Amino acid sequence: MDNWADQRKKVAQLSEDDVVLLGSSRLHFDTNIDLWDSLTGRQPLQLAYPGSSPFVTLEDIVKKSDFKGLIVVGVSPGLFFTVGSGWSVRRSQAFIDHYYERTYAQVLNQYLYNFVDPHFAYLREDLTLTQLIERWQFLNRDSIQAPPIWPPMVKMDKNRGVRMLLGMETDTVLQRRQKDIWFNPNPKNRYVDSSHVILQHYAALMHLFFFWFESFAWTSAGRKMFPVFSKEFFHKTKSMAANQGVYNGFLAAGFIWSFFIQDPIWKEYIRLFFSACVMVAGIVGAITVDRKIFWVQAVPAILLLLLMLIAS
Repeated sequence: MDNWADQRKKVAQLSEDDVVLLGSSRLHFDTNIDLWDSLTGRQPLQLAYPGSSPFVTLEDIVKKSDFKGLIVVGVSPGLFFTVGSGWSVRRSQAFIDHYYERTYAQVLNQYLYNFVDPHFAYLREDLTLTQLIERWQFLNRDSIQAPPIWPPMVKMDKNRGVRMLLGMETDTVLQRRQKDIWFNPNPKNRYVDSSHVILQHYAALMHLFFFWFESFAWTSAGRKMFPVFSKEFFHKTKSMAANQGVYNGFLAAGFIWSFFIQDPIWKEYIRLFFSACVMVAGIVGAITVDRKIFWVQAVPAILLLLLMLIAS
């Protein structure tokens, strides 16, 4: 925050020919301010910050400074169109508040850091005490999922210019961890996730049982389960039941497949599709065969669909 506050302070010294950059991570990480300086002769003032809305900073500059130069605003729709007191707005406001409220000790601390830091060589920047404490993974309670731990990705200089760390450029493990967080940035309640898994296992096991029952045990176990039908009925419908059993086997395979999908978005789509298939099959079976099928087959699928929609 102190580095950002130092840059915000420079706005009062800028001329009409200068440029200020506002936005979130896209503008911050994707803009090479040194290259900009070499091409235009002026280095832009970098005030973009990951996960923040530019409107708070834009309003502050417009109302509380005489800057008449160019302001470039990066547009990340989920953050750009945030209004009211959303998370990205509160994050931006925290930087503005710190700029106006920081103490002399904080100003001196940042000044000394900027003076001393270039003269030190860090063998492993992620081994500082602060970094180790921040990245320590404490065990969660059963119903709580801790926020994801972001791996170190960039190095920022005193002008807030960023450069991707060599480890992030070459280490596929770090790259994969970063991608996983981007695909699923919001940690969910583990209880909901556990309910998903329990119902998925139930649906998979239930349709594996249907597959076995209809394909291999229709003429033996079938008579015990449906005593109202005659022995001849089961022999006449053996081929039809086996065919139906194959369909139930495919439904079971769909749920089992979803257990091994790594991409959480793709996994969710597969769950939704096969849950909807099971729900429809359960409703049709309840109408055409036995009402009990609705409770055994359709209700768990409906619950699974509702949990997924609530958690999304």
